[in-house]
Amino acid sequence: MLRAMYNRAVCAAGFRTIVQTKTGSYGRVDKIDGHIFGKLHMKVLKKRWFSLAIASGVPEYIVQGMLGRKQYLDEYNRQPLNIRQQFARKILRAVNVYATEKSEEEQLEELGKITDVENVSPEQKARLREVLGLFMKIQPNKLKELLKDDS
Repeated sequence: MLRAMYNRAVCAAGFRTIVQTKTGSYGRVDKIDGHIFGKLHMKVLKKRWFSLAIASGVPEYIVQGMLGRKQYLDEYNRQPLNIRQQFARKILRAVNVYATEKSEEEQLEELGKITDVENVSPEQKARLREVLGLFMKIQPNKLKELLKDDS
């Protein structure tokens, strides 16, 4: 049942081939060249979740435990509930398909971490965006000249 729902969602997302039959048409999940199973399936979703969870900064043994892998479950379950909840929040933010854009406050906080500036204002954010936009338009050879160390 869950696999059929997943396959319908994959087809609805556009990863399908329309098959014509005498009774009508339906979407069939596309093949993936060189893939052992040859199509998008639940295992791919699980692997993607694992990768996103690790990328969000959660230790691998925690992610392995969350997936229910026996050799990690005891270690995972030893963590206090509030710590497991913190890990879950990190992962959910990375894998949530309903995620909304970050709030202005979150964007400013993230920008502050990147630029090492405390309390970035919306005006500073707009100016930084403008400067970065101009920087991205510089031709590669001119960029090399700008970044050349004159010392």
